[in-house]
Amino acid sequence: MKRHLYPKKLWVLLFFQIWVSCFSNSGECQQVKDLPRDPSIAVGTGIFNLNNPAYGLFGISYFSEKPLWIFSLFAEGLITVQTGYYVCLGIYLPIDIGKRISLKVGFAPGIYGTGDGYNLGSDLEFKSSATLSYKFNSNMKLSLQFSHISNGGTSPYNPGAEMLGIYYEIPVKARKEKNNQSKLISSNP
Repeated sequence: MKRHLYPKKLWVLLFFQIWVSCFSNSGECQQVKDLPRDPSIAVGTGIFNLNNPAYGLFGISYFSEKPLWIFSLFAEGLITVQTGYYVCLGIYLPIDIGKRISLKVGFAPGIYGTGDGYNLGSDLEFKSSATLSYKFNSNMKLSLQFSHISNGGTSPYNPGAEMLGIYYEIPVKARKEKNNQSKLISSNP
């Protein structure tokens, strides 16, 4: 079964554009590198394999604040209603579009288990994603994520799958600071 290559070409063009913009104008790259990044945990639900057969999924992600050049690390776990799973560790690039709108572009290698669901051809799978987020006054975010998972041709059978999910992202650092402030207030007589 031959799949359309258009989504893959779009991901390659997007990553190429980010790469070129960082090397062509080092000032902009430095601005992206210096953006404040708060650690956060995101939980969500969505659809695994937008083509047939489609399955429901549940996901949880951790986004690190530690910069790795212009990127940061993230870890993610997904499970489908057909007991399939995907666990990965990867990098993401945070891009602020406005005061409340942001974009995260990510890439991650990971381990995939079919369960009773969709066979992707290999245990080793690669995920590329784009996440559009809206930040509330409380610093929590509501996000829409589109992603593609594929074995990248490491196996002769490579159907790939697209995923669409809605996530609620909770900053971890703000919660720690709030807890520390309440401890200071309660310890003062």
